[in-house]
Amino acid sequence: MTLLDFFLKQKEAIRARSREVFVLLRPEYMAWKPEKDALSLGEMLRHLWVSEEGVRRVVLDGNFAYFETRIPKGLRAITGTPGSLEEELKNIERVHKDTLAAVAARPPEFLDEERANEAKPIPRSRPARLKEAKRRLQEELWVESRANTAYEHYRVHARDSRGRRLGASPTPYSPPETPAGKINLTDPDSRMLKASRGYVQGYNAQAAVNENQVVIAAEVTVDSPDFGHLQPMLDAAQSELEAAGVSETPGVLLADAGYWHKEQMENVINHGIQVLIPPDAGKRKGTRPGWDGGAYAHMRRVLSTELGRALYRKRQAIIEPVFGHTKFNRRIDRFQRRGRSAARSEWRLITATHNLLKLHSHQIATAGA
Repeated sequence: MTLLDFFLKQKEAIRARSREVFVLLRPEYMAWKPEKDALSLGEMLRHLWVSEEGVRRVVLDGNFAYFETRIPKGLRAITGTPGSLEEELKNIERVHKDTLAAVAARPPEFLDEERANEAKPIPRSRPARLKEAKRRLQEELWVESRANTAYEHYRVHARDSRGRRLGASPTPYSPPETPAGKINLTDPDSRMLKASRGYVQGYNAQAAVNENQVVIAAEVTVDSPDFGHLQPMLDAAQSELEAAGVSETPGVLLADAGYWHKEQMENVINHGIQVLIPPDAGKRKGTRPGWDGGAYAHMRRVLSTELGRALYRKRQAIIEPVFGHTKFNRRIDRFQRRGRSAARSEWRLITATHNLLKLHSHQIATAGA
């Protein structure tokens, strides 16, 4: 049972018991207390939805700060001052809907991230890997079913800004009796990824380097495209720089078209870092259909300037030799270990030795001069 599994099952049980009580409540009961120093009924109602919202933030978003600033101050500090009975019941229902919507919005890939954080080694015996593969397929089917149930509930009960229904109810989802997915039994963490020449079973190795081809951050993902990895890689690079005692903020972030992610790009720019990413791939003739105006047109104008072209021209000479040197000169074109955590450690070792070779070459060149 995953953490999300436990959270949703516990939440269902609490909701079922709560509905039986809600119908019996009256406004005059709000100040009632079972004991002198206990919470009043109004405070209990408020605590019900405030704490649930906090748990949702922790489980789904990993945001522990919501509780860390309140728990030391006591239960009433977490709860706050209750409003009327009608307000509190509306808040309970609102948080319930928000939680269901949040579950529905979680991409299926979040299970991969949870497994990566667990960093469990891949079993050596085949029967153990078969058992683990079966458990993962059942887990993914359960999450998919829960997400569809939450989405159907959201479509039926949600309202737009004008209080209107969102439209016709969706067709009910009928989950298969047995999971329909596929898992590689040699390495259940790996995925079938689209490569330049067909497909490969493996991982997507990411790297962030500086202008001297020194690798700052190295990560391993299970997503075939680079879309969505822009900000995570920048965050990893800044974390590594901070750990090394470097306080300077990167000036310009260069990436190829596959990293285009408007929301992440805006977040990076808001932190004072310029971003240069073409909205169109180099092999494409013309612009992508529908990618006109707004940020797309602005980026094309920036990259068409003399300074924009000069800066972006450096990208290929900075990052591509790192992968070329690793794959062809050093003949490291595949991971030797199984499991995402092990592959990540191996990739970091590879990039660390790359940096050592760069440092060695620099010292030889300096000594010769």
